[in-house]
Amino acid sequence: MTSPPASSSAAARRSTPARSYATAAWPFVLALSPVVVVVTKASWGLIPLLLLPLFLVYKTASISREKEHEATHDALTGLANRKRLIEQMSLAGEEAERTGGAVALCLLDLDRFKEINDTLGHHTGDRLLEIAANRLARAVRPEDTVARLGGDEFAILLEGA
Repeated sequence: MTSPPASSSAAARRSTPARSYATAAWPFVLALSPVVVVVTKASWGLIPLLLLPLFLVYKTASISREKEHEATHDALTGLANRKRLIEQMSLAGEEAERTGGAVALCLLDLDRFKEINDTLGHHTGDRLLEIAANRLARAVRPEDTVARLGGDEFAILLEGA
């Protein structure tokens, strides 16, 4: 997106990922660096035994991050899903109450989408949804949330509107 990054707390909230297993694991890994030094001085043969658990912690954190993303985003378009939209609406409402700001929710539905799916096939319909999602995401500010609610329904959450 070509918009400059917003300095509002809403933008900061969205750009800061929720604390997940991945972010929680890094202090643990860094805390083990002195242990790595001691083990390497004692015996190089013990390094694989030390690195395997570290790799497994990293891999588990990566899988957790992927599942977290899948749970809150639409698989086809990559947009936020209904669950994520509800979370964002709650946060936006709380912030609007605290600061006296405004929030707007726009609901969009693609007209005659079923006809496209029936006549041209689901592959074409999916491609149309991807294009529409991309255009919607590019048309809003970075701090706004665009979500696919399902089928041909989209929602746009505008903060500070």
